[in-house]
Amino acid sequence: MNASVRAGTGLLLVLALMLAGASWLQPASDGAMDAVLAPPGALHWLGTDDLGRDVLRRLAVAALPTLGIGVAVSAASIALAVLLALCGLAWPAADTLVLRLADLFSALPSTLVFIVIALAMQPGVAALVAMLAAFGWDVEFRALRLRLRQVWRQESLDAARLAAASGIYLLRRHVWPAMAGLLAVQAVALVRRAVFHYAGLAFLGLADPRTPTWGGMLNETMPYLAHPDARAWILAVWLCLAMLLIALALLGQGLDERARC
Repeated sequence: MNASVRAGTGLLLVLALMLAGASWLQPASDGAMDAVLAPPGALHWLGTDDLGRDVLRRLAVAALPTLGIGVAVSAASIALAVLLALCGLAWPAADTLVLRLADLFSALPSTLVFIVIALAMQPGVAALVAMLAAFGWDVEFRALRLRLRQVWRQESLDAARLAAASGIYLLRRHVWPAMAGLLAVQAVALVRRAVFHYAGLAFLGLADPRTPTWGGMLNETMPYLAHPDARAWILAVWLCLAMLLIALALLGQGLDERARC
């Protein structure tokens, strides 16, 4: 395990332990309205928000949806990219079409597309995940396609074909193990990108407000930027989101370095 992987994993563990442990150790409160925008204290370690809710507990509750949405988008994007790469491998005509489609999606300003679709449709979480995945598969598709073709043409696979090995067997025993490193790197990169994009949409008020996320919490802080008692609330959300993105970047960099060795 190289330094970047250790740093990224360690930062994720610190963030998880900090939120889970602190929210569990912190004394319970009744959420009384007189605690609105309360500064950090013995009862509320990071203060309260504009509705009197404890900021630390809300950060802990919103952590899983924030990361879970990123994981869901990453899994869907990887699955779509793999499926299209396999189609291109099986049918050369389809490969040309998929490459042109990837060029088209790469040329589109994805952030602007996300904003326009979210404004027009007001989608829920599932629809936003599908939208982010539909416009995210092309980012890592070319590297995945190239690696798949390199592995598929290896001499060991030619020998297995001569032994009448099926395509499913070749994929399961030869192709996927050889591509595991690249897929792990791409998955982490897509999680980080999805977390960032979803946080941006939630910050703009274009995500489902019923699902607690750190981006949505940032949106809630905007009217109180100049309020002195809201500083801990604002900084805590920003720091948690920044720590998550930095940890994922370090983890992805470390996995990439290890895959290249």
